[in-house]
Amino acid sequence: MHSSPLIKRAAGERYHPESFKQRWEIVKKLGEGGFSKVTIGKRRSEEDSVYSGFGPKGTSVEQGENEVAIKCISKEDMRNGSESEELVAREIQTFVTVGDGFPYIAQLYEVCEDEKFVYLVMEL
Repeated sequence: MHSSPLIKRAAGERYHPESFKQRWEIVKKLGEGGFSKVTIGKRRSEEDSVYSGFGPKGTSVEQGENEVAIKCISKEDMRNGSESEELVAREIQTFVTVGDGFPYIAQLYEVCEDEKFVYLVMEL
């Protein structure tokens, strides 16, 4: 379950196939819930700290915004029923549909996956 078609479809243009660990560094943990944790993260390379032409209008990290919130959702918990893949896809779709342009909803910048987690990279 490395790449989930359901997650990829929900994220659309925000799905990023590159390795999460190559692109992002986790700086510190903000909090933890039943099936996920939220961390502060930053881009690994300085030249990547600003997205050029990434995603739909309004979803790029602005210059000077080097830190993001990263929600790390356990795939093991998704497999064991604590949280279903469908609910995670619905959460992603909600961010994509409702989040753009609303001042009190965090922007979803990108979605990545690896063998253990689905990562939602969002506005801090």
